[in-house]
Amino acid sequence: MSTAAKQRQRDAGPCMGDGVRRYTIRRLAGGRTRKICGHARAFSLVEVVLALGIFAFVLVALAGLLGIGLQTSRDSEDQIQAANLASLLISTRTASPTHSITNFAIPAAAMTNLYGDVYLGAASYVGFDGKLTNAPNAAYQITCRAGTNTATGSRMTQVYLMLSWPAQLNPADGNAKRYELLTYIPLR
Repeated sequence: MSTAAKQRQRDAGPCMGDGVRRYTIRRLAGGRTRKICGHARAFSLVEVVLALGIFAFVLVALAGLLGIGLQTSRDSEDQIQAANLASLLISTRTASPTHSITNFAIPAAAMTNLYGDVYLGAASYVGFDGKLTNAPNAAYQITCRAGTNTATGSRMTQVYLMLSWPAQLNPADGNAKRYELLTYIPLR
């Protein structure tokens, strides 16, 4: 075989699949170059569409989780705020169980009475400061039962407290959120 024929066979080798030469030139040591056969590499349209579909599915799933995470965070913040107010109410009444504080959510008279509903079934509202208020200015709707009973005796008061929000909803409503606390306060 002649040298020219060998050259044509090398040129028509795997780099000539569809009649178009595909090769890259690489520089070797000493400044020489060499042609290396290479195949054109690309993604097909089907592969690109499939990858975009998977990406969109994952993106939608992550967006859904983000909304759930934000709602859970808000609910947790509301629950902590209600727990803090309940703690304020109980600690204030524990510090002075029989001292009267104007418009305080747990009245002093309820501490020494027989255990029962403090507000006699009427809807009562409390602000963030622990004082009774009207519905438009309320942070929570409050239900309170307090007093002595045969189990606690006359030296201990049982206090049940329920804060529900939004304040304008009935606590029995499925959409209302609530925080409940049952504790005992010694009388001095």
